[in-house]
Amino acid sequence: MTFDPKWVRRDKVVKRDGSQTLTGDWDIGDKRKIILDELRIQDSDGLTISDTTGNTVVQIDDAEGKVVLKSGTGVNKFSTDGTLTGNSDDVVPTEQAVKTYVDAIAGTSGSSGSSGTSGSSGLSGTSGSSGTSGSSGTSGSSGSSGTSGSSGTSGSSGTSGSSGTAGSSGTSGTVDTKTGSVSLLTGDTTASIIFDSTEASVAYRIGTELVNSIDSPPSVYAWTIINKTVNGFDVYFSGEMDTDNYDLEWFIIRA
Repeated sequence: MTFDPKWVRRDKVVKRDGSQTLTGDWDIGDKRKIILDELRIQDSDGLTISDTTGNTVVQIDDAEGKVVLKSGTGVNKFSTDGTLTGNSDDVVPTEQAVKTYVDAIAGTSGSSGSSGTSGSSGLSGTSGSSGTSGSSGTSGSSGSSGTSGSSGTSGSSGTSGSSGTAGSSGTSGTVDTKTGSVSLLTGDTTASIIFDSTEASVAYRIGTELVNSIDSPPSVYAWTIINKTVNGFDVYFSGEMDTDNYDLEWFIIRA
């Protein structure tokens, strides 16, 4: 775009040398304006912005819509394509497009690399030290005993002695005893034996037996003789009788 001397703002002229400051809107004739709050410049050659030495800083190509900076390639698009499939030098991806592409790459596992070549064989190791001597073995077991020698011959039998005369039979002895029996009831733990006559002394021996010929099997009890007197004695059992089927049979032997 070239400068047109018709560009005026009432009593002011836009000068080529830039000495006139652009403030507000400028009427450049033919119903065209420079509107500063939304600068619009139209020309078939595009727009070139240069510095004070004439070097191009920014150039807008009207034909392709590219923005070309002072150096490097031109850009005509900001892309939101997160796959970057366009593969173009004229497109700049947005921040979100770059993040989408990087996240997709990071989430995909790469293919396995090829196996490396085998390393060379290592040097032979030094010989190991000699082992210590083993301990002595245990002694062998004793040999089996030899066979027994043969038996000697039997001596001759002696003559039989004469039989002695038989002794006379002794007289039968008598045993002075007293017997009895007591029936026990369920729950009994003691039994009292009362003689029908008083003994001369307590120097008698006692025999007892607990009999149960009905229960199968009967319970087993231990018992102790207590309170031995000339009139009788008591028997103390190790537990309560569990049925009425027990009888205590007893006897005494006088000295």
